[in-house]
Amino acid sequence: LEKKIIPIIIVIAVAVIAVAGVVSYVPTVTAAAKPALKIALFEPFTGMPLSAAFSKDGYELAMLDWGKNTVAGRKIELLYIDTELKPEIAKKKARDTVLKDGAEILIGEEASSIEITLGIVAKESGVFTVIGNAVADSFTIDNYDKIYPNAVVAGGFSANPVRGMALYIKDTAPQGATVTVLSPNYVWGWDCWDRFKKDIHKLRPDIKILPKEAEAWPRLGERNFEPFISSVLARKPDYLFSAHWGDDAIAVVRQAKAMGAFEKAKWIMSTMACDEFRVLGAKDAMNGVIFGGFGGYWWEDPNPVMQAFGKRWFKRFGYYPGYSSATAYAGLH
Repeated sequence: LEKKIIPIIIVIAVAVIAVAGVVSYVPTVTAAAKPALKIALFEPFTGMPLSAAFSKDGYELAMLDWGKNTVAGRKIELLYIDTELKPEIAKKKARDTVLKDGAEILIGEEASSIEITLGIVAKESGVFTVIGNAVADSFTIDNYDKIYPNAVVAGGFSANPVRGMALYIKDTAPQGATVTVLSPNYVWGWDCWDRFKKDIHKLRPDIKILPKEAEAWPRLGERNFEPFISSVLARKPDYLFSAHWGDDAIAVVRQAKAMGAFEKAKWIMSTMACDEFRVLGAKDAMNGVIFGGFGGYWWEDPNPVMQAFGKRWFKRFGYYPGYSSATAYAGLH
């Protein structure tokens, strides 16, 4: 019996020592740090600097309210990209940001003709995109599934303010009034004008849309609007429809006021909002203009969250948020 027990004890002891030895030599494994989450923020710092600056404030406050520089254990890295208000440049920069810098989310832009390039890049590369104010209906409604398979829209749509303008004209325009257009020559301007014409035709078929020869379509980013204003006013329309926004809208208003254009026709400015009015101020404010106000009127919402948001914004930046700043905030947050 003693001879049988001793070898067993020896085997057990050897096994314990062996296991202990193995355990003692297991290297300590440290979890690898997670890569940063790179978010590319596309804004027209060249071309529409005013709107871009408002948006940048929105991104800043979104990060401040988030309260930390991480999400899901990953550091957040923001990449500010200047689209230069040019689709081909924005598309190249978006591809470089995804392929070379490793961006996983694309956010922006102000202009629909630029945003469509971000949507195309996001679709072909499989990254996520957030659409801010670039919300022309022909992209974000009519062809949303084709262009934006992984996206969210933070802004409104061109149909919203335009419909309001048409309803106002229905109730106030004299019989047989005439109307033409002075708008930016890209998809936002086209969509707004097409929607306005359709609504007016249904609501007030007696109102005459002047022929194409009476229309004016300056490029997006134009700064000399006087020739365009003169050409449309030469047709003596009762109403002049405009979908200008941002720096373009400010330039249009200042030049039109200097020309006395607001006294020669009733202007319908569907995309004007508090961003532009804040810059224009009392000095350049215009009388008698019908404007749609493309968002940004947070004070009309009694929701205490919205009220607190507006006051918090004013405390930090010294002005109240408009559509560029609010959609940038919402998109990133």
